[in-house]
Amino acid sequence: MPTYRVQWEIDLQADSPGDAARLTLEIQRDPNSIGSVLKVDGKVMDLRHRCNLCGDLFAVKELREHLRAHSPAADSALEAQDLAQFFTPVV
Repeated sequence: MPTYRVQWEIDLQADSPGDAARLTLEIQRDPNSIGSVLKVDGKVMDLRHRCNLCGDLFAVKELREHLRAHSPAADSALEAQDLAQFFTPVV
C-alpha cells in the first residue's frame, strides 16, 4: 500500500494550544469551510460534492439529507450509486 503526504494548514488565534486544536477540528468538520480541501502529494483535493440539482457544495455525510430537501419522498435506503446521479465530487 502506498504512502501519501496529506497536508492541511491553518493559522489562527486561540488562548491555548488545546483551544487551537479544538477550533481547527470544528473548522475541518464544517462542510462549508476549506477544512475539506487538502493537498495530497502536492495535488489539491476538495472532498465536498456538488449537487447537480442546485449547485451547492456538501460534505458526504450531508448528501442524503440534502437530497430529501429536494425530494421529501426520497427513500432513506438510497444506495451510494443512486446518490451519484445527483452529486458530483468536486475533486
